[in-house]
Amino acid sequence: SSTSRGLGDVYKRQEEDYFIDLHVARFEGGAVSPWVHDELAAGDIVTIQGPLGACSWREEFAGAPLLLVGTGTGIGALHGIARDALRGGHEGPITILHGARGVDGLYLHDELNALAAAHENVTYTGCVSRGLPAPGTVPGRVIARMFDGERAPEGLALYLCGNPEMVYDARVEAVRRGVKRSRIVADAYESAEPYQPDDKGKLATIAPDPELWDALDQGAGLRAILYHFYTRAYEDIRLAPFFHNVTKQRAISKQYQFLADIIQGRRDYFGFRPFNAHHWMIISDDLFDYREELIEKSARFWGLAEEPLSRWMAIHEQFRREIVKSTSRGLIVDGVEKMLEGYSIELVEVATICDGCFQEIEVGENARMHRRTGELFCRACGGRPVVAGEDEST
Repeated sequence: SSTSRGLGDVYKRQEEDYFIDLHVARFEGGAVSPWVHDELAAGDIVTIQGPLGACSWREEFAGAPLLLVGTGTGIGALHGIARDALRGGHEGPITILHGARGVDGLYLHDELNALAAAHENVTYTGCVSRGLPAPGTVPGRVIARMFDGERAPEGLALYLCGNPEMVYDARVEAVRRGVKRSRIVADAYESAEPYQPDDKGKLATIAPDPELWDALDQGAGLRAILYHFYTRAYEDIRLAPFFHNVTKQRAISKQYQFLADIIQGRRDYFGFRPFNAHHWMIISDDLFDYREELIEKSARFWGLAEEPLSRWMAIHEQFRREIVKSTSRGLIVDGVEKMLEGYSIELVEVATICDGCFQEIEVGENARMHRRTGELFCRACGGRPVVAGEDEST
């Protein structure tokens, strides 16, 4: 990086892209970064594959307001995107936010201040989440500076890059503030270790939203929107396969119970939470967005206004990380991931509907639950009586 910058001084600003800058943060025990920091020397030859990330400049965003939000070395990609946009004559406002725990993590602070000083349409803010900020920086998480409590500007394009927790939290905030998912470009720097979900903990952080419940006509609108959506989903070539052996009425009922529970602040939902409900499904970001777009259309068709719609869709967005994955995962039971098959016997604590015959299962009854899919069956659908405490393997 230092070598390429030195050579780059010889060339004009617009010709900088002849060189490659690599931003590598050192992590103890990391597979690559200790080698880069401690062993790689000037003159060594390395082979690089890529680029593989999503964060790159898109001409479709030309002229739009740009919000570039990064943590750690994620700011390196965003610095390049800002310069690409400026080289292309971008005249819309470009806002750059870099978050770090301490001031020393704002390692491009001088370069980004210089970029902002050279271009009237560029602003830069360094955010320090821990410790005391230095002159020219602000305290707090970078997400808090994204919209300052306001709706997002019309047509905003948002780039997110860096720590996964920041990226996913920022996506939720962006959807809540009205940013279109098609205009969010994100690269989360995921660990090699599989993501460990905590659906229960995440649900506990979602506050009740009585105004949204009123906007949904005390649940009548929610049910109407879900009926409209699932009618189309069951006819959709991309979505229909995920509902194999599940009736439309069953899908509507489960989703209604889950969402009504969250919006009203109740905790009566009986069934798998988002990760376990989808753990065996392979769902891409693109497919997740496709599904969300369809449900937004259904909500608008019913007449839900944009502001409450954004709040509702932000609830869905909170579980993107639990649902999107490239390989099947096991079921999380008491914090342990298990690849389970067969059935277990469950005591029903909230009345629900049998996935086999669609009859009601009353509170206090024993039901058979398929461990992998979460399907719940009443006594009759098991083909034989079930006994409390039974643990079936087939």
